[in-house]
Amino acid sequence: MIHAGGTQIDHVDDFRGVIAPSMTSSSKRWPLKRIFGTPAIVGGVVTFGLLSALLGDGFWDMLSWLALALPILLIAYYALIKS
Repeated sequence: MIHAGGTQIDHVDDFRGVIAPSMTSSSKRWPLKRIFGTPAIVGGVVTFGLLSALLGDGFWDMLSWLALALPILLIAYYALIKS
């Protein structure tokens, strides 16, 4: 018999919901594409921007500035929405 947060627990199955909420069939899981999709795209654009800044001149410099401005623009956009 264990006491957790004022709740008496007699069996291991009784821990469900006391320490962490149980995962039921009705709880929705987020797919990996939804979690990591946007950060992966932003990371790819930034990588392209860094490589184009290092390897190109002229037109490639302009593309690198645009690509590297993306995270700054996203941060500013979401900062304005949340405020």
